[in-house]
Amino acid sequence: MEKIKPIKYEKIVIKIIDEVYKNFKQNYQSEFIAPQNIDDYFKRTNSLKTTEDLKNFGIEFDKTFKKWEVKDGDIKKTITLNHLLSILQNAVIVIMSIDKSLESEKLPLHVVNEKIGLNIIVATAVQAVGLKANELVAEFEKLNLKKDPLIIFEKLNSLLNKIKNLEAAQAFNLLMNNILEFNQVYSNCYEKLSQIQIDDFTNKRISMFMSYMNAYYLFVYLLHLTLIYPKQEGLLEEKVFQNIIPDIKLLT
Repeated sequence: MEKIKPIKYEKIVIKIIDEVYKNFKQNYQSEFIAPQNIDDYFKRTNSLKTTEDLKNFGIEFDKTFKKWEVKDGDIKKTITLNHLLSILQNAVIVIMSIDKSLESEKLPLHVVNEKIGLNIIVATAVQAVGLKANELVAEFEKLNLKKDPLIIFEKLNSLLNKIKNLEAAQAFNLLMNNILEFNQVYSNCYEKLSQIQIDDFTNKRISMFMSYMNAYYLFVYLLHLTLIYPKQEGLLEEKVFQNIIPDIKLLT
């Protein structure tokens, strides 16, 4: 089988989430009063090093999610907590999905050393993007957001409709472009959503946005993992790679 430079997909994802964790741990007290269990967790855990660490922190975080307090009382700031929960959940989902795909082919877990393993990572990413696109389009229709007078999510929904209708070969070839376009349109929607006034569609927009946010972090992990191979092979410069991959930083 054709060998490649090792892709340590589990360590890559954990490194991303660990940087988010350390940033949040260092800065959360400027904005929030955390529940006691989270304060205790931060005191005893300097970093997240394993998938089990991600799961354990996720369990602790979810356990008292509604008990966080915003210091200045601005309830809008709690969106940061939703971001963190989504980042944690999707990290675990990505690792476990790739593990399952490799396991089904009786290949080693945690590190990919062969071209077939790389193909499985990319195939897993293509499948995940397609499934998520289907899920989001269905939710958009269920919430009847096509009647939203401000059409905040129209472009995003149109893109997802296009993605979900792609043939397998097209989905594979357009994976990078689709993820990058989604991330860009999502960021534009995020900015627009923060500027509009409350109306009859506000709750529906927020519900839909939470689902888009969840997809965004899933896609960021998948983008990172699928671009590692060309970066390691010298086909993608480090600077270009860093410009493509969104920097996840919740607090400053």
